[in-house]
Amino acid sequence: LAGLDKNGLKHLGLSMLERARVLHWARTGTAQTVTPAMRSRTSTGDALQRTDRGRASSVDLQEQPFMRQFSDQGTPHSTRVDSLFQDNSDHIEEVEARADFWCRLVTQSDASYLRADIEQAERLLVCTDDSSGITQDGENFSDFRETLLEKLFDLSPQRLAEIYDSIDRDSDGRIQEKELREGLLRCELHGLDGAIEKVFTVVSRGEGSLKLHEFESVLTRLKLAQLICTPQLQRQGAADYLRVLDYNSQRVEEQRLSLKDYFFGHRPPELRMRWIHMRQFDLTLLLALTVKYQLHPLGVEDVLHQTATKIDRYDGHYFVAIEHLEVKSAADGSCPVEVYGHHITLFCAGPPHLDTILTVAQADRSFKHDWPGSTSGDTCSANIAWGRGAQS
Repeated sequence: LAGLDKNGLKHLGLSMLERARVLHWARTGTAQTVTPAMRSRTSTGDALQRTDRGRASSVDLQEQPFMRQFSDQGTPHSTRVDSLFQDNSDHIEEVEARADFWCRLVTQSDASYLRADIEQAERLLVCTDDSSGITQDGENFSDFRETLLEKLFDLSPQRLAEIYDSIDRDSDGRIQEKELREGLLRCELHGLDGAIEKVFTVVSRGEGSLKLHEFESVLTRLKLAQLICTPQLQRQGAADYLRVLDYNSQRVEEQRLSLKDYFFGHRPPELRMRWIHMRQFDLTLLLALTVKYQLHPLGVEDVLHQTATKIDRYDGHYFVAIEHLEVKSAADGSCPVEVYGHHITLFCAGPPHLDTILTVAQADRSFKHDWPGSTSGDTCSANIAWGRGAQS
């Protein structure tokens, strides 16, 4: 084992944490004491179970054999581990919620707002009148995932872990400022040279390194700032586009926030479940939801391509697509029956607890082809029905 590098150890099936311990042993000849910071780097994310609120919850680490090494003058190690995790997660939650801080980093740098890419995709969506992926001008929409989603907005946990592993040169579970710069460039975040030092200092609290979940927070917040902190959207209310309901088994609260407060903020700790319904389809906000909840590009592609009715699983969340038909007629029979079509998609996200539901309703672009002579659901009346259901 001592003769293998981290890639060789990876091929043997060792986890990220196990590789770091073996490499440390090979260099020093001594066993490595595993700290909570290193534990947060495990591939399964057990030690830091991230939620929409940005808060991390520690698991029963005293049951892990390697944590028995963690002792300090008789103080119960489980109490100190919980304290360290809580302190770190509170700091990350507070930094993540600083919408103005993240927006200033983008607006005062040369970072792109991504508007050109998004406007091109919006034009293709408008011109595509069915599910074939071919626009009226003959352009192909089928490579959208490769050219936009995966390139710019794939922040799924698996991809972030792969990027972090590749820039963490010594596999010690921490990255330095230079490595953070490399990771941002790999995620197509350019023009932030003057802001990286400030980000690194604020997020690391001057400790000189970042762990995986801190790297994740930096990436998601900078991407959200690129999408939301534009002159057109900064002052918009989330309720203009989204309906946000936080709830538990006793009560439901509808949140009426600005877009910045919604995307950068966190849900109330006593209301652990959240339902977000996109009442008015908007590609920019769909991409912002993709970043905030780290949705898989394949699922987002299915929303845009209006895939046929199905249920699927992508990494840590579930996806459902429904081709929804609605029949309407006058109660007295004075008007002919009309059929309306909508495309409804649903994500069950927020692993490991799956505490977040996202729903998107769109007019069915293939409806006129499938139901010639019928009425297209351009007004998306499904939103009205879903809204009544939420109130009840």
